[in-house]
Amino acid sequence: MSQLVGHRQNLGRARRSAIVTVRDRQVTAWHEAGHAVAALVQPEAHDPVQVTIIPRGPSGGATWMGGDDDSFLSRSQACARLAVSMAGRAAEEMLLDGDYTHGASGDIASATDLATRMVTAWGMSRLGVSALDPDRAFGLGEKIHAEVESLVNEGLERAREILREHRGLLEKVVAELLDEETIDLDRMLLLQAA
Repeated sequence: MSQLVGHRQNLGRARRSAIVTVRDRQVTAWHEAGHAVAALVQPEAHDPVQVTIIPRGPSGGATWMGGDDDSFLSRSQACARLAVSMAGRAAEEMLLDGDYTHGASGDIASATDLATRMVTAWGMSRLGVSALDPDRAFGLGEKIHAEVESLVNEGLERAREILREHRGLLEKVVAELLDEETIDLDRMLLLQAA
């Protein structure tokens, strides 16, 4: 499982004594590399500051994103975040020939929460610019759910497109993670330039 965080947070101590199978290590490397590459290549996304496949707490790995001082989140930035969130799942699909693991459960929850805010609070959907309380929006519950699902699915499809287009970089980041376990933004930029 991965943990994608907007800013560096304590996920618990590194569990270096954890027994990790070769398969789990490979899946984690692809998953975290997916997040990192999707963030790296989208100008609207925050840069991936560090990515690791060392287990921490309940997480099999983590990708930490940089932040900025902007107070306002644009729709294009929100959509970029959805793609970054779903890129771990998209990378797993590439590795496993269309199959995937439960490792993206936290990412899906985060993407769903963001998409829900886009739809119900920020007026960033086809439902218009009204603030919609899902519990009190009589008759709109199904429309809200459908729009949230659409945004998350669009994020997943965008992630798939990004990773197909940048598969070479994805594979370089995976190889580096399997070799070094943790890499930072400077190393990813060198891999991107190579």
